[in-house]
Amino acid sequence: MGQKKKNKKENKLGNSKKKIKFQNLPKGWKESSLQDAFIVNETAELKLRKKYPFVDSRTIDSRKKEVDFTELRPFKGSGRRILPNDTLFLRSISSLKNVKVAKYVPTKKEGLAFSQTDVMTIREKPGVTDKDFAYYLASSPKFKNFAISRAERERGVEKIKMGSLSEFRFNLPPLSEQKKIVKLLNNLDEKIELNYKISKTLEDMALSLYKSWFVEFDPVFDNIISSNKEVPEELKEKLEIRKETLKKESKKRLAARRYYPLFPSEFTYTEEMGWIPKGWKVKTVGEEIEIIRGRKINVQQKEFWEDGTTHFCNTTDLYSLRSNILLDTERKLNEKGVKKIKMKSSKLSAGSILICSTESQIYTAISNMPVFISPNVIAMSSQDTFHWLYLFSWVKCNLQKILEKANESAFFEIGKKNFKTLPFLVPNNKLPSVFLKQTNSYRSRLISSYKEVREISKLKNDVFRKFLSGTMRKKEEK
Repeated sequence: MGQKKKNKKENKLGNSKKKIKFQNLPKGWKESSLQDAFIVNETAELKLRKKYPFVDSRTIDSRKKEVDFTELRPFKGSGRRILPNDTLFLRSISSLKNVKVAKYVPTKKEGLAFSQTDVMTIREKPGVTDKDFAYYLASSPKFKNFAISRAERERGVEKIKMGSLSEFRFNLPPLSEQKKIVKLLNNLDEKIELNYKISKTLEDMALSLYKSWFVEFDPVFDNIISSNKEVPEELKEKLEIRKETLKKESKKRLAARRYYPLFPSEFTYTEEMGWIPKGWKVKTVGEEIEIIRGRKINVQQKEFWEDGTTHFCNTTDLYSLRSNILLDTERKLNEKGVKKIKMKSSKLSAGSILICSTESQIYTAISNMPVFISPNVIAMSSQDTFHWLYLFSWVKCNLQKILEKANESAFFEIGKKNFKTLPFLVPNNKLPSVFLKQTNSYRSRLISSYKEVREISKLKNDVFRKFLSGTMRKKEEK
């Protein structure tokens, strides 16, 4: 029975162990296996107790193309040997989105390195394959699906069998053509990186304004300075620092002073948050924001998922995000699944802030579409008073407090009940809307930039898929 299930899984993914015959390949191409085309899991001599660059497998992340070594560490006899430009593939997987691949590119001129044994290496064969071609092949959905089909459970974790990836078969183009497709894919990656940088700049600008107004209270200090008022002894040092900062303040930031009359020119002390602007109130998250926790639905029941179109977010979707905007989900519910989950939970609107946690990190994103969520994800529902960029900035400024709440749980999960008790500072009614007005252009450009990343990524996968099938080359020949 177990063997039948395994065969069914392999056939569904199109990765059965039978040798695949590729017909009508372009001139110079040939059918190959990973083992024949690349050097896989090559060993190398390392001297005991000598220090070498160590690549922590936890830093391997498909959201980033390159990974560096984390430290110099004495070699104690075990570990995967790594050379610069090797493609690293992590054996542990949980889903297609969680298949982790990266290329080892040290920032310093270091040679041989090592990592944990759960890392697999793919290296080019001189004169046969290109180092970047190895990375793009291992990053392709076809290869990832194959890897998943070869995974087996070890100590409660799905792991790819060591050596099983060598069976992967594909169309191998000549080295010259590999270099051509690599050049095209590298150009697309550069465009993706540029959009990520633009998005990061926009997010930083919005977060900087939020911190200035609602965390550091710069406008309140500026009002105190301009009116020559005194401040409590505990705030005098901060006031002096602010005076020095004002001398270097940019014209753009000074232009925002037209909103300073909306801020008070005094502070008041609270037990919950210390000194806050006078007239502002300390509430809890639960008092001001609607908090939603997801509900469980059986992910193994195909009747809820086949041909689904309604987004369902689980922790994997948030773990795998490089951006802060959720544009898609790995799983989608069909009508039957929606009906089932609606009995327990309601669909979240676009603009909801999604949050989940591990023992050491908080993951968060802004949903760009209506979505249902799993039980280990909670959401802050955006509203007219506190828009999604305001709430997202609040989360970013309170990550440590949220993590502390999560660590109160036995499973290190942030729960709805303890999340609602977090303190939430409420300014006067006009300021959140003014913040929205100030950051409105950031929001639209942010979404546009991340959408472009998604489209370029889809194009990249499509281009590589067509290239491997030989269809692109055949069209050129015609």
